[in-house]
Amino acid sequence: MLNRFIAVLLLPLYTKTFSTPEFGVLGLVVTVIALASTFAVLGMDNATHTWFWQTEDEADRKTTVASWFWCQMAMSLLLAGLGQWMAPLISQLTMGDEEAVPLLRLAFAALPLGVCGGVLISYLRLQRRALATMWFSVISNLTLIALNLLFILVLHWGLAGFFVAQIAAGAATTIAGVWMLRRTIHPRDARLPRLREMLRFALPLVPAALAFWVMNLSDRIFIVKMASKSEVGLYQFGANLAAGVAMVTGAFTMAWGPFALSMQRQPEAPALYARTLLLYLALGGSMVAAVSLFAREAILLLAQPAYLGAASVVGILCLGVLANGLSYVAGTGLSLARKSTPISVAVFIAAAVNLALNAILVPRLGKTGAALAAAISWIIYTGYIFVSAQRLHPLPFDLRRAMVIGALLVGIVCGA
Repeated sequence: MLNRFIAVLLLPLYTKTFSTPEFGVLGLVVTVIALASTFAVLGMDNATHTWFWQTEDEADRKTTVASWFWCQMAMSLLLAGLGQWMAPLISQLTMGDEEAVPLLRLAFAALPLGVCGGVLISYLRLQRRALATMWFSVISNLTLIALNLLFILVLHWGLAGFFVAQIAAGAATTIAGVWMLRRTIHPRDARLPRLREMLRFALPLVPAALAFWVMNLSDRIFIVKMASKSEVGLYQFGANLAAGVAMVTGAFTMAWGPFALSMQRQPEAPALYARTLLLYLALGGSMVAAVSLFAREAILLLAQPAYLGAASVVGILCLGVLANGLSYVAGTGLSLARKSTPISVAVFIAAAVNLALNAILVPRLGKTGAALAAAISWIIYTGYIFVSAQRLHPLPFDLRRAMVIGALLVGIVCGA
């Protein structure tokens, strides 16, 4: 929650410094790097969680984490090199010009520097070391804030300063992460047979990860192609405001997987899972309603009046954030049954719907159409996962009450 809050606090700095078209360029570069990150991870984060919980042997767990780390580091270095070479082509394809080439090269340079910090956070979560996870995350983000202030506000490096700050912060977290993981990611602990096993599990998830990218970020490309960079900037700002809801849902989903799996042998687990779904909807829905109703006031507090156009997408995008988080609880049965195929099917269906709706709605409604496409596709995704999970491992969810809460929430967002 603190990390998301810190991200929101940076918005006044960005909106004071960057025009809406510049903010749009920033969003498009981040979109490209997110796609590259999908190929860097290769689904190995999911495989690591599965293999980690299959044993209590610490040596075996080290083998799992080390194999993941070195695989992701190798892929990140490869993609960083390809990104330096292909930056002009990528800029042309996404924006129609080569304006973003220097920014893309800086962003790709930061890609390998994020590996160690990401692995460390996941490792601490797996060990359920909540305080250590929090402190490392918060200190990392405070470092990033300080570097953003230095490069953007003091040195006036503009958009380039944003990515230079990412590189510097990544270097700092890499040093700290290597030190904290020095006994866990030693090359001698990595094993090729274990890597092969994990990749056999993980690689089928990569197309699903690409489909997630389509649902989360591809709409920026639709908007820039069919509208303008300024519209992308407003949409990106609205998405950042929706991170206010993600302060809660993001913290919850990070904790839910390890917690739910660790509780699976307890007799009270099914009832606990069912109560959690309703509690998530009630608390998360209250946040969505509040952010939707006061979106304009929040924008005036955090940004210049030029960004007021983002108000039309904030509430809709918050619905998508809430639905995404809900899928973690709704799909608990899939984790218990150790089945990942329905997730892949769900995300492909939702991604196809997202692309179709973007093609239909963006030319007519601009950024609001993109927000509607995102929210609808996330609701479809969560609904499919829920039905599939209940078939494989039924849990006593109260569907009627959940639907009542959801209907009330949609009404509030539409009315706002």
